[in-house]
Amino acid sequence: MTAALVPDETADRRRDWLVVLASVCAVLLVALYVVAVRTKWGQDLDDAALDGRTTRGVVLRATGRLLDTISVTSLALLGGAATVIAVARQRVHLALTAAAVVVGAVVTSEVLKLLVLGRPDLLGGNDPLSTASYPSGHATVAMSLAVAFTLVVPARVRGVTALGGLAYACLIGIGTVTAGWHRPSDVLGGFLVVMIWTGIAAAALIRWRGATPERFVGPDINPTMAWMGAVLLALAFAGFVIVYLAIRQDRLDAVRLDGAYVASLVAIVGVGLVLMSVLLAALRGVGLDPHREQVSRATSRPGRARPAR
Repeated sequence: MTAALVPDETADRRRDWLVVLASVCAVLLVALYVVAVRTKWGQDLDDAALDGRTTRGVVLRATGRLLDTISVTSLALLGGAATVIAVARQRVHLALTAAAVVVGAVVTSEVLKLLVLGRPDLLGGNDPLSTASYPSGHATVAMSLAVAFTLVVPARVRGVTALGGLAYACLIGIGTVTAGWHRPSDVLGGFLVVMIWTGIAAAALIRWRGATPERFVGPDINPTMAWMGAVLLALAFAGFVIVYLAIRQDRLDAVRLDGAYVASLVAIVGVGLVLMSVLLAALRGVGLDPHREQVSRATSRPGRARPAR
C-alpha cells in the first residue's frame, strides 16, 4: 500500500525552500567570481593558497590517483549506477532528475569557465595559474554525482549517502588545489553550480509529481553537518583575514603560505557541509517522485486542483 501524497502546503513549502537554495547559490556564484577573480586582492588570496600547497611526492602521487577517478568513463559508470538504483526502485523520474543535475551542472561549469567568465591579469604576470579556471569542472562532476546518489536513494539512507558523496567531492576539490590545477574559489564555484541545478531540478520534480511523507528518515545529521561547516568556515575566514592583512601591508613573506593552503582546504569542506546540510533539510522527511498511480489518483481526486496564484 503506497503512502498518500503530502498536503499541497507542505509540498509548496519544500519547493520554495529548494528555489531559495538555488537562488542564493546563484548570487553567491556571481559574488565569489567578482571578489576572487575580478579583484587583485582576491587573486592574491587564491594564489597564496596555491603557493603554499604541499610538494611532498607521496601526497602528490596519491592526489594524482584520486583525480584520475574523474573521467568520462567514471562519470558514465557512476551516473549509470545512480540510474540503476532509481529504476530498481521504480522511480524513473528520479533517474531523469539526477541526470539533469549532473549534465546541467557539468555543461554549465564548462561554458562559464571557457566562454563566459574570463580572468583578467591583475598580478602583472605573476599568477601561477594564469588560465581561466572558474568554476572547477572536477569539483562540479564530483559534487553532482554526490547529489545524484542522494536524490535516488530512499529517504532513510539519504543522509549517509550525502555524507559519503560529500566526502568524495571535498577530496576531489582539495586534490585539484593540491595538484595546482585549480584555485580554492574554483572548487567553491563548482559546488555552487551543482546546488543551483539541484534546487531547480528537485523543485520542478515536486511541482510536477508531488511528494510522499517518509516515516523512516534515518538519523538527523543536518544540524551536526551545519554546525561543523559553520565552525570550519569561521576558522577559514580567520586564516584568510590574516593573509589579507599581510597582503595589504606587503608582508606576505612573513606569513606561512602553507597556512593559506590549509585555510583554503578548510573552507572547501566547510562550504560543502553547509550546502549539503541545507539540501538535506529541504528534503527532510519527504519522499521524492511517488508512484505513478499515486499521482493519477491525486490529480483525479475532486478538490485537488490548485488555486490560481
